[in-house]
Order: sequence, then C-alpha cells, then structure tokens
Amino acid sequence: MNIAAPLNSALAVRDQFPAIPPGWHYLDSAATAQKPQAVLDALLDHYSGGAANVHRAQHAPGERAGDIMAIVAIVSLAAGINAWTFAGPRVYFAMARDNAFFKSAARVHPKYKTPAASIVAQAALTIVLILTGSLDAIANYVGFAITLFAGTAVAAVFVLRAREPNAPRPFKALGYPWTPAIFVLVSAAIVVNAFYSDPRVSLRGSLVILAGIPLYYFFTRKKLTG
Repeated sequence: MNIAAPLNSALAVRDQFPAIPPGWHYLDSAATAQKPQAVLDALLDHYSGGAANVHRAQHAPGERAGDIMAIVAIVSLAAGINAWTFAGPRVYFAMARDNAFFKSAARVHPKYKTPAASIVAQAALTIVLILTGSLDAIANYVGFAITLFAGTAVAAVFVLRAREPNAPRPFKALGYPWTPAIFVLVSAAIVVNAFYSDPRVSLRGSLVILAGIPLYYFFTRKKLTG
C-alpha cells in the first residue's frame, strides 16, 4: 500500500496549526484520526526521534501569558505583604493601647517611632506559618481571615449609619450604599467558597479567630478591675 500521499496530506494539515518552538514535535488528532493504521505507524515513526506532544496548542503565546500572570501574582503578593506589614502591627498597637491586648504590643521604638514589639511578633507568627504549612494552606488560612474581617468592617458601616445617623462623618463611602454592599456580598461569597473548597483549613482559621473571644474578655475584665 502506497502511504506517501496520505502521509503528505496529514503533514499538510499539521502545518496549518500554530507553530511550536524548534525541536518540538507533536501528533495531531485532526490529521490522523481518519487515516489508516499504516499512516499512523508512519507518523509515529516520523516523530519517534522527537518529543511527542499530543496537544496542538502548546506554543509561545500561551507561555508568555503564563509568565505575565506570574509577574502579576508576584507584584500583588508584594503589595499585600507591604500593606499588612504596615497595618497589622498597628492594629495590635492600638489594641494594647486600649488595654485589649498585651501591653508590650504598645511599645514604640525610641529611635524609629514604630511599634517594634508588634512588628517582631507579627514577623515571628509569619515565620511559624511559613514553616508549618504549604503555600496553598497559608493563602487560604490568611486570605480567609483577612476577607472575613474586611467584610465585617465594611458591614459595620451600615450598623453605624443606623445606630448613629447624626454622627459627624468626615469620610464618606463613595457610591453608598451600593459599593459597600457589593463588597460585603463578595467577601461573604469568598468566605463561603473557602469553607466549601478547603473546610479543614477554614475551620482551623475559624477556631483561631474564636480563640480571641475569651482573650478579649480576659483583657476587658482586667481593664475594669484595674
């Protein structure tokens, strides 16, 4: 049986698909599915010297898109780390100043005027999380808590508006009530999805958050008795 003609036809169909990097080879199902077994054998022999790739869409644009998304993810993580390095320790500082946390967290560095003890404590906690969990677990654990508290903080805007309608408000929520409502709904959806996709990590994060309730009452009672 002369297989030269169908083989050339199959190779011609293959050439119609996007190019792949030099030295890569692949078998294309569109060019081989309807061909005799002899043609398939010939094609297998033709590509036996290269790295066979049965997926036709592995080409440079897809790789560049992956590189771009990786850069975007790195920049996003760096921005988040920078923001929480500034914001997190100052939350502990404010709590300690209000006698709702350990007094050591309110210590200010004599030279740099920063909450040094709180920064060190957050850094230590971060190191523990990195050493004891995978990247996905840390992202789910921390992201779950941040999203939960951010959504709760924005939801408090509605509570304060209803409880204290005449209170002075130097800062106004743009697009109120729609923009904060959308934020709260999206945050709630993310939290629900976290419980659905990884209930063990989300439950662990919830237990850590709930452990802060008796700690809060401990410091509150200590403040009242003191």
